Amino acid sequence: MGRKDVYGAQLQRLCSVPQGRSLPELLPLCAAAKATLLYKLPAMVSAGELHRGGTRRNYRYFTHRTDLVAWTKAQLDQAAAAAAEGPRLDPRDRYTLAIERACSAPTGATLPDIARATGASLGTLGGKLPKHAEAGRLLRRGTPRTYRYFTLLAHAEAWDRGEAPPPVQPTQSQAKPARTRKHGAPITIKGSKARAAGDIRLAESATVTIPAHVQIQRAPTPRDDRFTFTPPPGWKGELTREWEQRRSA
Repeated sequence: MGRKDVYGAQLQRLCSVPQGRSLPELLPLCAAAKATLLYKLPAMVSAGELHRGGTRRNYRYFTHRTDLVAWTKAQLDQAAAAAAEGPRLDPRDRYTLAIERACSAPTGATLPDIARATGASLGTLGGKLPKHAEAGRLLRRGTPRTYRYFTLLAHAEAWDRGEAPPPVQPTQSQAKPARTRKHGAPITIKGSKARAAGDIRLAESATVTIPAHVQIQRAPTPRDDRFTFTPPPGWKGELTREWEQRRSA
């Protein structure tokens, strides 16, 4: 005689709502343990007592197949609308307005220009600018290595026709300073840093002044006698004696 089904009717009742139920939603509503539901739900789907939809990590269970069909259609319509709308930008992103402001000039802005204007790193902008272009917030012109971004369509079209003013060159303070020290040249340290680095040296002719109250302590050279041996007169080692015996034989 098989074991009595305790949870089958309860699970069918809980999953009879139009939106179905997921495993996390069933746990607080059902008296069964999670391990029991992980075994029971697939068994009921195989027996045709429940219908399952969604992905493997987010399954939803339905008692009526019509509810599953309606839920699946709603999910597909929602995904199609999201794809047509394009990627969404987080309005709380602190770089969004700064990027659009940097690209609002008639000449647009390149990746280094936007990095100088916004303070964002090149890696951060490399991930954000394509999303802005796909969402229609920015217009992109040029080749992948020389992309120029525009906020307004009129500015982008003027750039295509060659009617845009020349780009503004960065000032000396904005440009990267040139390297003035040759590679391998010594670095001069001055002031307190030089004293901390031990850069102060005495002349060879300088004399050492020892105050009268200072006692000079001379420590003897340490010697470890644990592994030393002082042979007595006429001592010969074992190897020497054996060698002499072999020669005299």
